[in-house]
Order: sequence, then C-alpha cells, then structure tokens
Amino acid sequence: DIVAKIRAVKTPDEIELIKAAAHLGDIGFRKLVEISKPGMKGIEIVAEMEHAVRKEGADHAKYWIASGPATVWEDVKLDIRPHLRVLQDGDFINTCSYIVYKGYWSHGHRVGTMGVRSEYIENNFQIAVNAQNAGINGMYSGNRAGNIARAIRENCESAGWSLLGGRVGHGIGLDYSERPSPSESNDDLLEVGNTVVLHSAFALPDSGKMFVPLGDHVYVGESGPEFLMEFPRDPFIANG
Repeated sequence: DIVAKIRAVKTPDEIELIKAAAHLGDIGFRKLVEISKPGMKGIEIVAEMEHAVRKEGADHAKYWIASGPATVWEDVKLDIRPHLRVLQDGDFINTCSYIVYKGYWSHGHRVGTMGVRSEYIENNFQIAVNAQNAGINGMYSGNRAGNIARAIRENCESAGWSLLGGRVGHGIGLDYSERPSPSESNDDLLEVGNTVVLHSAFALPDSGKMFVPLGDHVYVGESGPEFLMEFPRDPFIANG
C-alpha cells in the first residue's frame, strides 16, 4: 500500500511523460475527425487512428469506436468490435483511447457525429459535462478522493440521471488503473502529482442505457486540476 501510494504521486518529469502520452491520444482523435467519411468501415478508421499514433512514438496505441444510426441513445444499437459496420452520414460515434508512451498510460473518451451536428447529442452531453465538471472542480490537494464521485453523482441526479455502479474513473500512470481511486467510499486525500481519468458511466433515465460521452485525463496541480488532453471536449463532427 505504501509503494502504491508513492507511485500515485508523480514527479514533474513523470507528468511530462504522461502529458506526452495524452497528446498522442489527441492525435488519434484528430485523425478520426480528419479522415472519417460515410462509406468507411469502423475498422478502417481505427487502423488510421492507431497508425498515426504509433508513427509518433507510442509504445502502445489502441482505440475503439462505437457507432450507430442517428436516433436516440436509448434506442441505438451501437456496433463496437469487430467493427465491420459501414458508417453513414449523421451516425453517432463514441470513441476511446488507450495509449502508452515510455511506460506511462493515458486514456480518454469522446463523442460526436458523422457529418452533421446532433442537437440530441449536444443536449445530453451538456448534462454529462456539467456532472463531470463538478467532479473535476474537486480535484485539488487535500480534498477527499471520494468527494469527486459524490459531486458527479449529486450533479447528475439533480438532472434526473444516475451513475451505473457509481464508477467514475480511476488513477492512471505506470499502470492503467492505480491509486487514487475516485470512488465515493475512498477517504484518501488527493495530493499534488496525482493523475486521474474521469469517464463517468451514466444511466439514462427510463431506459438505463449506458452513456459514456467523455473521458478526461486530469492532473492535480499546485493550483488545482489541469487537463492533460487538448482535443476538444465538445461533441465533434467527423468529416466536418
């Protein structure tokens, strides 16, 4: 436990390596937006994303994308892996990165559409990002780690949503999942140098369908939370 706690506090040099891993993840998301076109298969898009990141020096680069026809998230049947589905104009797209650079991990989620904006996605995304921001605002040294999940849960519940299993993310660094855990029961105090991925799994009202539109890789800095990824958090428009 002592070793795990020490490893969870990153040095400035380690933060730079983790930031580099996060920026490599951004490259893959940008590649998706740049090259995706109606008529492409999901596996073709993912291959381009992973190739672009490996070219820039990633030790490991894995992406998935889920897509489905534009409707409502409660009804859409998302295709994930193997992703032989041919994407069409207006499709919903959910994507996720798993990147390792010089031994350090980064992980992120984003959501968007093919070709045209979706008011439905944007409205639901706003509820999700409000809840996510409530948790991120609590990422400062000395705050109880469990307060992150509590803030996210209370915010999404005020909008009529709930969390699936209470899971909102995990610490990340030399391991994909490490301390500190932002679970509501965790009494550990956050420290400068902690790095956490928040990717809250929301259950949509009535249907209970899982919605994970956003995953943010965040660092606890001297002045509070700092985003390590630079790819925009707003819903993207591929082939835009």
